Amino acid sequence: MIISISGVDGAGKSTLISSLAEALSGSKVVAPLFTDRERIRSIGEAAEVMGAASKKQELIYFDYLAGMIGAYLKHKDGDDPILFDRYSIDFSVNQAFFGTVRPRVDEALRMKYPADIEFVISLPWEVASDRLTRRNDRTSRETDLFLKYAASAFLEASRSRDRCFVLDGCAPADEVFNSALRVIKCFSKSLADRT
Repeated sequence: MIISISGVDGAGKSTLISSLAEALSGSKVVAPLFTDRERIRSIGEAAEVMGAASKKQELIYFDYLAGMIGAYLKHKDGDDPILFDRYSIDFSVNQAFFGTVRPRVDEALRMKYPADIEFVISLPWEVASDRLTRRNDRTSRETDLFLKYAASAFLEASRSRDRCFVLDGCAPADEVFNSALRVIKCFSKSLADRT
């Protein structure tokens, strides 16, 4: 079972994934490229060496997409739940903000590599901005302009997807976890029996 967790930076994705991984014995966590800052830096440097600095974002998305699809293909037929830290909704939101929208790519991801359950953690951009500032964990991508856009874009994207559930990122972490776990149990009797 493929379970994706999406949301604006600072929403609590990592906290939820950690709690779910502990509760769902045998689960695996897949964290695609956007959480690997060293790899992003390497891609940027490679783009500059190739004289393609303007294509840096394109290369990052290509690598991110390849990583997601590779992880999906590796784990899709296993019995254990796979928790994706960011997946196709994140890819679509980031592409749209940076002006590289490819609707066919988004549609192909959703049709060919679908998540069984998608969670979007909703959080007002001001709260996300404050959390990132307090933990001193902002990247150059996480401007207030991006956070404003992403906070609404994630909610909009969730409305057009089946089996996509919105969780309140302002709620206490245990409430977010319990809500997600209830949804997962409803969708999978075998998972319910494990916990």
